[in-house]
Amino acid sequence: MSENVSDEAFARAAQQGSVVSYDDLETARAVQAESAKKGVIVSLADVLIQQGVMTPKQREEANP
Repeated sequence: MSENVSDEAFARAAQQGSVVSYDDLETARAVQAESAKKGVIVSLADVLIQQGVMTPKQREEANP
């Protein structure tokens, strides 16, 4: 499943800002894909927050 543009831009910004690691992003993308298969669309940032990888404040700071 391909990411939407905002998820892709967010992932780039978060990784460049050292907020999340590549492995964290890949894990979150897998969770996001599984959710989509069940008909539940969730943003990459929301998955990272749910997993405790980042806080809502970090999401705001990393948002491009």
